[in-house]
Amino acid sequence: MDGQRARRVIPTLDRRPVIPRAAPSAARSVDRLLTRGWAAALGLGWPLATVAILALEPAPADPEAAAPFLVEAATLGFVAALLITAVAAGLRHPVAAVAGVAAGLIAVGFTIGCPVSGHHTLGAWWFGQLALSLVMLTASVAALGRRATTEV
Repeated sequence: MDGQRARRVIPTLDRRPVIPRAAPSAARSVDRLLTRGWAAALGLGWPLATVAILALEPAPADPEAAAPFLVEAATLGFVAALLITAVAAGLRHPVAAVAGVAAGLIAVGFTIGCPVSGHHTLGAWWFGQLALSLVMLTASVAALGRRATTEV
């Protein structure tokens, strides 16, 4: 009952394994940071582009129409991605680029979906909105590369 027989039969049970201690971790959890230029491009570019995109958008064709659940969920996702992009870029964390790509994909989807769904009529505003969305999406994709980060 006390394990004595097991120790006689299998003597290796008396040897305890030695578990090495882990090296102390660095203050930051990442070994690379966004460069100052890329952090500024994402952290300032996305909020400014969002303001410009919203300023370009005309009044909807039917202002009283309720937005579908999918649109509301995507709007929440866009706001979350925008917030994560801005905060992470302020910390120069590389996740800012990933969140920027998510925000860009949602923004391009919204831009394409507006005239397709009948929410707005197609006009010159649409091309400006699409251009801004694509420029920021391209910048976010470019910030994913190794050239956009620096060693800590």
